[in-house]
Amino acid sequence: MSNGNRRRSTRGGCWWLVAVDDCQRRRHLSDRWCRSDARLQFLLSVSGFFRFQALTLLLVLAGKGLFQNLFVNNILGIDLNEARGNGEGIMQQSPLISLFADAIKGCLLSSDEDIQINTLNLIIHIISPENCSITELRVLVEENIPDYIFEILRLSGNKDPVVIASLQCLALFAAAEELMKQKLVVGFSSLLSALHYTSQIPLHPVQPHALKLVGNCISNSPGIISISQVSELASILTCILRRSINGETPETFILACSAFVEILKSPSSHGIQKIGALIKEASSCAVLCSLSFPQGNPAELIIHSLSLLKEAHLYSLREDGNGNSDRELEESITVTCQNYLFPWLERVINEEVEEDVVQEVLQTFHFILLSGSEAQTQSLANKLISSYWLTLCFTYLGLFPTDRMRSSVYLIIASLLERVFGPNFGQPVQDALLYLPADPLDLIFLLGQKSNIDPQLALCQRATLLILYVSSISGERFAEDTQVLASLEQFILVNGNDFVCGSGDSLMLARVVHLYGLIRGSPRDEKMSYSPEAENTLLNIIVEDDLELFSFDIHPIALKWLFQQEGIMNYLSNQILKFCRLSKENESLLIVYSYGTQTMKMELISELVVSGDNYVAPLLVSLLRELQDEGGEDDLKCVTNTMEGILKNFSDASNQFCRHSFAGAICGIYYLPYCSLQLFSMCSLLVFHVLCAANHDVLSHEGEWLAITMKLLEFVNPKLASHLWGQEELLVISIFCLILHHSRYQVLEETSKAILLNGALASAVKNIVQTSIAKGPALENHDEEMETGQCLLFILLLYFFYTPANNLLFSFYATSQNCLDWQNLLQSCNNSHPPLLLSIKCHDLCRLMHFGSSLVKSLSSQCLVDIISRISDQREKNHEELRCPMRYLQSMISIMESLVFYEEKVVATNCSVCLSIILSWGSLRNCKWLRMIMEEFTMTLMASSMASKYFKNQHKPASHIATALLKLDQAPEWMRSVFDISCITGIINNLCAQNLSAEMVNLFRVLLSRKYLNEDHIGCLNKTFQKFL
Repeated sequence: MSNGNRRRSTRGGCWWLVAVDDCQRRRHLSDRWCRSDARLQFLLSVSGFFRFQALTLLLVLAGKGLFQNLFVNNILGIDLNEARGNGEGIMQQSPLISLFADAIKGCLLSSDEDIQINTLNLIIHIISPENCSITELRVLVEENIPDYIFEILRLSGNKDPVVIASLQCLALFAAAEELMKQKLVVGFSSLLSALHYTSQIPLHPVQPHALKLVGNCISNSPGIISISQVSELASILTCILRRSINGETPETFILACSAFVEILKSPSSHGIQKIGALIKEASSCAVLCSLSFPQGNPAELIIHSLSLLKEAHLYSLREDGNGNSDRELEESITVTCQNYLFPWLERVINEEVEEDVVQEVLQTFHFILLSGSEAQTQSLANKLISSYWLTLCFTYLGLFPTDRMRSSVYLIIASLLERVFGPNFGQPVQDALLYLPADPLDLIFLLGQKSNIDPQLALCQRATLLILYVSSISGERFAEDTQVLASLEQFILVNGNDFVCGSGDSLMLARVVHLYGLIRGSPRDEKMSYSPEAENTLLNIIVEDDLELFSFDIHPIALKWLFQQEGIMNYLSNQILKFCRLSKENESLLIVYSYGTQTMKMELISELVVSGDNYVAPLLVSLLRELQDEGGEDDLKCVTNTMEGILKNFSDASNQFCRHSFAGAICGIYYLPYCSLQLFSMCSLLVFHVLCAANHDVLSHEGEWLAITMKLLEFVNPKLASHLWGQEELLVISIFCLILHHSRYQVLEETSKAILLNGALASAVKNIVQTSIAKGPALENHDEEMETGQCLLFILLLYFFYTPANNLLFSFYATSQNCLDWQNLLQSCNNSHPPLLLSIKCHDLCRLMHFGSSLVKSLSSQCLVDIISRISDQREKNHEELRCPMRYLQSMISIMESLVFYEEKVVATNCSVCLSIILSWGSLRNCKWLRMIMEEFTMTLMASSMASKYFKNQHKPASHIATALLKLDQAPEWMRSVFDISCITGIINNLCAQNLSAEMVNLFRVLLSRKYLNEDHIGCLNKTFQKFL
């Protein structure tokens, strides 16, 4: 066919047949055809079916690689290699690039979706890196082809083929970075829509393209994203990262992390409250996913997730308009580091892991420690230091002994120490950073060297002692104790003169003392050989330097070892006194810096006192004596206050104080001419707490305790006549109660006798009781917190401890039984003679029970039980007759009977016990009230729902009365009718675990002995007891 015929056929619409013929003949003919401007212009004029067929053909040709170097090869007279060498100037001479752009614009604007897709696919082939140079790509960008694609994307309605082709095409155009910046800004909203669509489909093929384009746009133009778009995009990315845990491509995960980082850097993200929760979830999911990603390069994934974590941490610290930061987000990031990153570091230590990844993780911890808030970094630092972080760091340093890893490890250790122990605490490590070795054993070796000839060595020794000091506090061990002890001894012997001459560092000495004492005092190192010369040298240095022992954190074992050294007692005594002064003024001064619960507070000294295998307790008691001679009342108050604080923490410390003549020291203070009321009160309070907790076998030195008691009586006697007692007087009465209590163990007997035979105290007891009784019914409403109400309660307490029948006091009965007739307490009070002994009449106790408050009733009833029991024992032992008028006794019985129904079981039980004892005396006269009690008692046991509401929970007290009535030689005849066969049968049938008590068992025993039970009852009881007992 001639050229003319070919042109006519082309104008007839069959131009693509010519192209096929040209391609089939020779490729260079196709190139010649394509170089024709007229034919490209004609391509613009065809439409519809022909355009679709043409695009299909071009796609086929592109797939066969026929369009490689198309644009450059169609520049007539220009050699291809020359064109590439001359670059952009020659390329722009080609009209074919522009014609191609013009040709495809019409196709891109077509309403036919297939034409648009084929056009996009053709563009993808044409501008692929192997077919198109960056210069040619820029020409197409300048021809606004990306704008057409963004428009297609906007109008695509999220149709998958269109979205895929558009994003693939735009991803290729992104190589023209500078020119595409503005294009991406224009199409940003369309990209967000496409990203939202692709993110909803797991493993969507173009989701990475959308993420990369969005990330590039935000990175290049941070201000392009609006506040609403920030929230939308953050939600999309969080969804992708959340889904990555269950499966997502590594590329998508990396791009999602990068895009999120760009969002957080954008100024539009500042101050958006809703985004905090999304950042929290995204950063946590990213770290968790990267540490367990099933595919891809884990190192790259971890590095990108940590970048997101660090950027999220920076975001959490930004303050909003009100000056507030996102504390919840920061806390979440700290928790992520503690719960995910740190366990991962521990887990992979025996696996293959890249140094860069470990470096990145360590730097992340370092970054958070440096930039975080005080509270969160303190929490993280405490967690790390208590989780053997130093050991972990040195282990990785052993795996990667490079300068970079060494610097990272020592830097983070320095920052960690400053967060845990305070500013500049890690400075020695930073100062020696360039000289410290990678091997911890080399650190220990450096200690044994002479340091004053090498400044660098001195720096290393300071850092080494600091690291060993911290590791010992946190329980870490870098080497065997024998190695560390040998190095420390060598250090002491070689460098000890530096401290003696004053050229040494006190803080450095403190760490040496701590480490040495910890090893020497450790139970597992008891048999370890040591150098006595080094030990004596160290102790001498401590004394000469007057080391402030409580100015730094010290391990309890090291502190105990120091307080076991008898050779430095004067020094230790001075240190204890300083401790007492500080603890009085401000206990927080004792804490230099601390982590967790290990602090230099009162608890540590208290533990040493309780342990008893050191000199802390003797030194404290000794200070009480020594300070008396010096006239140091203020220091005495400090020591007393400290001992009081120790007793609050550990009450057992009172035994240790008493073993070292505590009473003698206190006695000396009481008799000081300058002893003020404040000091007297402080000492009395200390005596009270010691007596509260001390065992009776440590209360020796009777004469000293007697002297204390006499001084207390001398103090309180002038004030006993008044009923307006202050706290000091009540405290003294409390001490008397405790002395009487201890005397039951045959200790402090003479001291107790001095209290009981004190006439002023006995008169005060009588007067207070009579005054209270005179109030009558008003006594019940008498406020126990009022001064007169307090006096009555304390008097009853004193009498409660005095009464021997309660097994709380035997001393009075043992020492005074020859001069006391217990039956005298059943007689009326003789007001004409002052009492010689501490006592309260029985009828006075009954009045207090009747009129008093609940607490008064309880104490009075207990005292009455004790007296009635003692009277009964005395009558039985001496075969005495009852010398009490029956009328007097009946009035007491009436009060007791009325309180059997009292709501407090203690009062009801005491009254029932008293009644049962009095009934055993044969004092039964009017028994109507007793019968009613028994009837209510049996009704409660048979059918509690039918019993009186006052009696439902009080059957146990009444059982004492029932037992006493049954034991009488002549029991009331009505007892047989009350406890008849049907009644006993009902009681036995109603027995259960709740009402089967010791009192009930005793009742059935008496019923059996009095022949109230038949064979059936006995058989049923045997089965019941076998079931419940």
